[in-house]
Amino acid sequence: MCQWKIEYSYCVNYEEELVLCPISAANLLTDILTDFVPVFEEKNITLQLTECCMEKVLGDAEIFQHIVQNLLKNALQYTTGNVTVSLKKVESNSETMVQLAVKNPVEEECDLKVERIFDRFYTGNVPGKQSTGLGLTIVKLLTEKMGGRVAASLENGMFEVDVLLATKL
Repeated sequence: MCQWKIEYSYCVNYEEELVLCPISAANLLTDILTDFVPVFEEKNITLQLTECCMEKVLGDAEIFQHIVQNLLKNALQYTTGNVTVSLKKVESNSETMVQLAVKNPVEEECDLKVERIFDRFYTGNVPGKQSTGLGLTIVKLLTEKMGGRVAASLENGMFEVDVLLATKL
């Protein structure tokens, strides 16, 4: 729990201007997924990359890694089945962007308020799960520091977090 608070504090208080440069989100993503596969397999959960575009994004490699790691930790903690990850090129407001999506099924009896999912300390009402409520807040803060946007949805028992990152200044 302490680690989350330290990471959150760092995100909020980081004042240096980020130097965004083209990074290979696909290479970073596949490396991180490779590291996480054994953790998911230990819990008998399949972690699947369904789509992976090679478009570079403007960002910071270390921050992108934190975003992906936090999304995967969140999925691992709350999933009731297999987790899918995709990285695809999309058009948003006549702008080419890359969308990172992490999708997983959740407990039917969870009382999740998607509009609050990125709020600090929000954990929803998920039976048997304990959380600081900071992981997705950190994802949002880091994404915004890189000039991106984040959104979440819950449809038919499937929870999805989408991170949109620019490909050009």
